[in-house]
Amino acid sequence: DRLFDALDEIATQEYAVVDEEFAPNLIAVGAPVHDGDGRIVGGLSVGGPKYQVDMTRLEREFADELLNAVESLEAALS
Repeated sequence: DRLFDALDEIATQEYAVVDEEFAPNLIAVGAPVHDGDGRIVGGLSVGGPKYQVDMTRLEREFADELLNAVESLEAALS
């Protein structure tokens, strides 16, 4: 149930957050990039050490900028 809840949340917000799952003190946000047919053709992510970027800033600022970059890239791919 927790996995499906997490996947639903990711689908709704259009990005995923990594909080030390891959490496100690590393947090990141990532989003898929779609082509003109809606297929996922890549992804973009940004992150950094937890002592420099807190989770609130990551989700408020970095996620917005990331989604803007994804939107621009997808427009170029269409």
